[in-house]
Amino acid sequence: MPSGFGACSTLRSVPGRFEVMSSLIIAVILTLATPATPSARLDAGVRKAIISDLSRQLHVRYVFPDSVKRIVAQLDFRRRSGAYDQAATGDAFAVQLTEDLRRFDLHFDVHLDPALERTLRAAGSDTATVLPELPLSADSLAALGRSNFGFRSVRLMPGNVAWLELDALDNLRDAAPTARAAIEFLAHADAVILDLREVRGGYGNMVEFLASTFFAPDSVELLSSYDRELGRTVRGWTRPSLAPRPLKGVDLFVLTSSNTGSAAEALAFGLKVRERATLVGERTVGAAHAGGWVPIGRGFVAFIPNARGFDPRTGRDWERAGVEPTLTVPAARALDAAHAEAVRRLAARSNGARRAELAWLLSLLERRAAGPLTVSADALQRQAGEYERCRIEVMAGELRFIGVSGQPQRLIPLTEDTYLLEDDRFAPEHQIRLRFVADSAGRTTSLQLLVDDGRVLIRKRIG
Repeated sequence: MPSGFGACSTLRSVPGRFEVMSSLIIAVILTLATPATPSARLDAGVRKAIISDLSRQLHVRYVFPDSVKRIVAQLDFRRRSGAYDQAATGDAFAVQLTEDLRRFDLHFDVHLDPALERTLRAAGSDTATVLPELPLSADSLAALGRSNFGFRSVRLMPGNVAWLELDALDNLRDAAPTARAAIEFLAHADAVILDLREVRGGYGNMVEFLASTFFAPDSVELLSSYDRELGRTVRGWTRPSLAPRPLKGVDLFVLTSSNTGSAAEALAFGLKVRERATLVGERTVGAAHAGGWVPIGRGFVAFIPNARGFDPRTGRDWERAGVEPTLTVPAARALDAAHAEAVRRLAARSNGARRAELAWLLSLLERRAAGPLTVSADALQRQAGEYERCRIEVMAGELRFIGVSGQPQRLIPLTEDTYLLEDDRFAPEHQIRLRFVADSAGRTTSLQLLVDDGRVLIRKRIG
C-alpha cells in the first residue's frame, strides 16, 4: 500500500493508491519519478479553487472524517488571512499547503506535477470511490532493479549473526526473487539483524513477506487496518506460505532511526508488539497512515491518508508517537549494539568451545558498541616498560607494543587493562590481545598475550 510521508525528498515510484492487502496493513512513503516542471505563477482565485478541490477530496477520502471540517476550516482561515499571498508560484504554494496539512497528519503531501495529475485523471482517481493503482513505467521499474529493490546488502558477521540492510520496502511483485534470495542467505544464521534505519516507507506486501518469514511456520495475527474508502477494517495475519525459509527460531533484531517511517514502522511495530524482535536504535518518525495521490486541479496533486494500521488487541498505533526501541542508542551505533547483544544471548545459551568462541568475540563487540575507550595517562605510564622479549611505550597518548621485529604496533584499549594488538593481517576478532597484570599495590608485574585459540603467553616485567 503506497503512501506519502513526511520529509521524503527523494521520490521514486508512482503507485496510485494505498493497496489493501487481505492479511496485513501497509503504510509507506510514496516517491515520485516525474520530471520537474516550471513552477507556474498563480493568483488568489486559483489558490481558492485548489483548496476547494482539496477539501472535496478530504471529505471523501481522509481516514478520520470527523477531522475534515477542522482541517478545511484551518486552510480556509489561512487563505482568507493572507497566509498564502506570498506563495506566488505553484511550488511555493504546494510547500505551504503541505506544511499546514502536516500539522494534522504526517502523510499529507501536495505537489505541483501536471504530468502526474493528467495520469491520475485518466485513471479515474478524481472520482473513483477506491483509488486505482497506477502501473510503474518501464524506466521506473528499471531504476528499482538498479537499486536492487531496496535490498542494499546482506552479510554474515562474526558469531554467525546475519545483517540484512534495506533502504526501501519495494513492491513484492517486482522484488520477490531478490527478497527470496536475501532470505535464503539468512537460512543458517543464529541471529538476524534487520536494518531499517534508512527505510522511509514501502509496500505492504513486502512488510507482509518479511513479517511472515520471521514468524513462519506459525501464522500470527499482527496488525489490523481500517480503510476509509472501503469502509471496513481488515485483520492482518502473517502467511507462512510466503516464507522461503521459516525463521521463527532465530533471534531477531530490528534497527531503527529517526528516518524510519511508515511501512518500515508498521513492520517494526508489529514485530515489537508481538515480542518477536528486539528493536535497537532511535524512536521512529511516527507516520502510521497510508493513502494515495489524487488530482486537485491546475496541475496539483495531493496525497491523502485514507487508512490506518493498529494493534488489534489495544487499538494503539504509532502515529506521531513513533515506535520506541527496546534498546535506545544513537542510530550510528545501533548495528554494533545489536551485534553485541545478539552474541551475548548466543553465548548465554551455548557451552563448550562455542561458548568460549562467543565470549572471546563479545568483549570486542561490547567495546565497539560502547565506543572508544580513553585510558588515563597515569595508567598508561604504569603499563609502559620493559617485558620479556618485548617493550611497551607511550606514543602520542597511546600504548605501542614493540616486539622482536622492532616495529611499533598500536594497542587499542578494550578495557582499562586489556588491549587489542592491532595487526592488519588478521580480522580484529582474530588479532592477539594483551592483558596487563598488576599486584595488590597496583604495580604492573607482567603482561599476558591472549590468543583466540585459548593460549595465554606470559611476559614478565623486567624494567
